[in-house]
Amino acid sequence: MLPKDFENFDLRLKKLREESREDFERAEKIFEEHFKQTLESIFPRDVLGVKRYISGFFSVGYIDILHIWEKPQNEVLFQKAVSQSLHLLPLSDIKKQELQKNIISLDQKKSIQEQYIGKRDDIFRDPFFALVEDFSLDGNISQEEFIILEHHYSKEKDFLKAIDILPSHTKRLFQHHIEQLFSGGENEKQDAFRSEYHQELQLLEKRWYNIFPVIRFVSPWYYKSPGKLKSYEDPRRRLRRTFKMALLRLLRAKLGNIDAEIIIKRFEDGEGFDDYFLLLFQLLEVIDENPDGEEVYHILKLEEDTQKLVYTAEETKKKILEGEKLTANISKLIGETDAELEQWILGKILDDDTHFHGEEILFGHGDTEMAWVYAESQKKDEDDEDELEDIIDEGDTLRGNYERLKEYFTQVDEEKRKAFWEWNYDIIDTLNEKLMRIQSRIEKIGKLLGEEL
Repeated sequence: MLPKDFENFDLRLKKLREESREDFERAEKIFEEHFKQTLESIFPRDVLGVKRYISGFFSVGYIDILHIWEKPQNEVLFQKAVSQSLHLLPLSDIKKQELQKNIISLDQKKSIQEQYIGKRDDIFRDPFFALVEDFSLDGNISQEEFIILEHHYSKEKDFLKAIDILPSHTKRLFQHHIEQLFSGGENEKQDAFRSEYHQELQLLEKRWYNIFPVIRFVSPWYYKSPGKLKSYEDPRRRLRRTFKMALLRLLRAKLGNIDAEIIIKRFEDGEGFDDYFLLLFQLLEVIDENPDGEEVYHILKLEEDTQKLVYTAEETKKKILEGEKLTANISKLIGETDAELEQWILGKILDDDTHFHGEEILFGHGDTEMAWVYAESQKKDEDDEDELEDIIDEGDTLRGNYERLKEYFTQVDEEKRKAFWEWNYDIIDTLNEKLMRIQSRIEKIGKLLGEEL
């Protein structure tokens, strides 16, 4: 799925495995034990094939180091492999660098992730589940579709990958909303969030609440449903969806004595902005009290930013592939249309009622003043005409028929010369008529090809 630089990469790995099987298998084992899980969580869909290439570059680098009698530094080799695999992704240079930095950081912090951040095992605890609830209220996802989604999620452990199993119309609906979630910068999202809930936030500030940590945490999940999907979205629905997504994300953090079930019930019993805001405010305070709380919050933010970058790259790659497929289909259609058009032109041009007047093609002039120009063609012998029609191949191109007719003209002209030298004047008139008909067709096709006899 990566560009041409990588098209022979599999052959190179196969050859390296054959030449250094023991070292190659050792490199694969090290990669699987130390780095594979990090990449699985970052590239669950892996539309770009990045995981395979990072693994391959790691193995190549490992064996290259061994050949010069140096002890491989696994972390350095991994970072280099990440850099080699990401530099051709469909992202800007700045975003590539950011993605590379995030992957390396998440790998370095994987022990903290394992200790303090829960896995995505339950769809009801995935932040995107708030979308499912939204769609259920509108009847945009059926009970049967949800059961399929839940089952697929239990296997994939990733919402973006799980929705691939849904019918195309439901899948597109999710994708439209996810694109809204992942679009826009951090400051832009915060400004939009502050703008809609300006009065509520102002009242909380007057009560001496430090509102910024909650705004910073919640605003990445804020967006207004695009008008092309819904003509109107109840602000209360948008408020609930935004805070529910942020809450489910925060409940992945295993810090302090937090009972997720009680927290979720409190959220469901909430009635408005203040209830949702203060619940998040209290949870963030619990995290701040933990010595590792700030680090855990940083990892959650890092995961979210990385997910956005990967999603952007994968969707861009999909669009590129769809564009290439569309181009190929259009080229095929044009080719087929050209062939059909050429056959139509060939039949129409060779019609005896079609003539040229200067550079113009005049169709259907059998009964006009132009008809006399080729009046001789009406005196043809029927058998000779059948023979001439056999020379024309409507399945061939104009150029092919042009060259074939020229060869046939030469052949008939040679017959005429032979008849002349043999004093066979009876056949000469017939051959002259045939030559005129052939020449008429050659001239017509030559006009289309821009060639003159």
